[in-house]
Amino acid sequence: MVFIGVDPGLKGAIAIIYDYDVKDPEIYRFANMDKIVEALKKLKPEETVVCIEDLVIMPFNSIKASAAYHRNFGIWEGILTALGFKWKTVLPKKWQGDFFSDLEKPKNFFAESSPESVKARDEWRKVRKNASRKRASELSENTEIFSLVTDDGKAEAYLIAVYAMNSYM
Repeated sequence: MVFIGVDPGLKGAIAIIYDYDVKDPEIYRFANMDKIVEALKKLKPEETVVCIEDLVIMPFNSIKASAAYHRNFGIWEGILTALGFKWKTVLPKKWQGDFFSDLEKPKNFFAESSPESVKARDEWRKVRKNASRKRASELSENTEIFSLVTDDGKAEAYLIAVYAMNSYM
C-alpha cells in the first residue's frame, strides 16, 4: 500500500509513504509539480490511500494564504482525479489531534482582532508549526528533511500521510 498526505497550504507539499515505511518518505514541495506528477503516475490508484487537508478558512487568515490554499486544493483535486486516484479530505483538527493532543490553543484564539488575540494566534501557529517539524522528525527518524523553519508544509504533508496510514490500518 501507498499512503499520500497533501498539505495544500501556502508552503504546502505532498508526502508519499510506501509499504508502511515511515522512515523513508518521498516529499515534494508544490514547486516540483513535474516530479510530483511523474511520481504519481508510477502508482496504482487502487493501492493508494490519499488524504488532503480540508479547507478551513478562518476570518483572521491572510487573503494571500487563503487564495493559495484554495488554488492549491483545486489543483490537487484536478491532478488526483485526472490520474484516477480517489481521495478523502481530513480536517486539520482531526489529523492534528493524533499528533498534538498536548498542545492547547490560547484562550483568546478566536477573539476579535485585538492586538492581544492576533499576537496569541501568531505565537500558537509558530508553536504548532515547530511541533509539526519536531514530530515528523521523530517519526521519520530524519532530522534533515524537516530542519528548516520553512519545512512545516513538508512536515504537515508527512503527518497527514502517517494519519492516512494509521486510519487505514
